[in-house]
Amino acid sequence: MGVDDIEVTPPSIRRIARCRTPDCPAKNQPFEVVLYENHGDPKYVAVCGQCGDTITDLREIGPAT
Repeated sequence: MGVDDIEVTPPSIRRIARCRTPDCPAKNQPFEVVLYENHGDPKYVAVCGQCGDTITDLREIGPAT
């Protein structure tokens, strides 16, 4: 394996996401996600595991207490 064969992991962020889809069983339930930067806008998008809708309502994870 040469230097050119090394996989580079893109930068990621950790956020709290909440689905806002009205009939979703996971509506308003926070869950932690790891997101990788998109080339378009919005830069970071999550997907609800229950209804499959995109989530752009992302909050920073606060420091541990």
